[in-house]
Amino acid sequence: MNSTDYQPTTWMLQAFGADSAAVAAALARAAMAAQSDGQDAKTGSRLRTNEAYGAATWLAFANHAADELEDLGAEAIRPKRCRYRVGIVGNTLVLVTKLAASSKSIDDMKIGSAIRQRILRLSPVQTHTTLDLGDWEPLDAEGHVVKDSEFGAADRAVLVVMECSVRGGVERIYIGDVRIDADGSVLWAHREQLPTTVTEILAAGLVALDLDPTTDSFAAGDAPEAPLTLVEDEDGDTGTDGTSGIES
Repeated sequence: MNSTDYQPTTWMLQAFGADSAAVAAALARAAMAAQSDGQDAKTGSRLRTNEAYGAATWLAFANHAADELEDLGAEAIRPKRCRYRVGIVGNTLVLVTKLAASSKSIDDMKIGSAIRQRILRLSPVQTHTTLDLGDWEPLDAEGHVVKDSEFGAADRAVLVVMECSVRGGVERIYIGDVRIDADGSVLWAHREQLPTTVTEILAAGLVALDLDPTTDSFAAGDAPEAPLTLVEDEDGDTGTDGTSGIES
């Protein structure tokens, strides 16, 4: 991948406003730090399998992301029964995770965690409709308006997924609006790829990062036919293929 000047998309600007480029850089730094922590955990474990790497990486990504966003001035909260904090930029809650080992790709994901499903009820997308970021209120699976003080100032949630491995490092970072089906399947109403490596901060406020320009926007193409899913720790994933699904 070649380094390119990252300019936030319309979707990023709608989600994060003037902080869009800084949020992208913060998530890239968090991903790189989490990858380093995961590799250290694997080395320290002296195991041939990758459980230690996966278990450390997903939790480290969540913790580093909250810290990085808090450094930008975001609110950082810990939802009920959640093992980590999440950052809220303006009114947008940023929920991060790592692609689980049992998921073949970003196109094969489920969210089994009740905590994450509850957080993602703040997503503006709850039905099979064209994404409309106008006036709306967050709804739960039954169509009831979500009003919960545990999420602080957030009235919207976005999902960030890091795709990584021991050998490949941080390969891709995705962000977007999702809807969760009854079986935990993740349906993306909008998905785009964020840069993975921060190179420098430019005076104009643009961030130079590594990004594949051919895959930076899911919205530019047709919606995928297959639903996307993300597997959590409560589903018993072992992480022996290079990542771990031990998540909550």
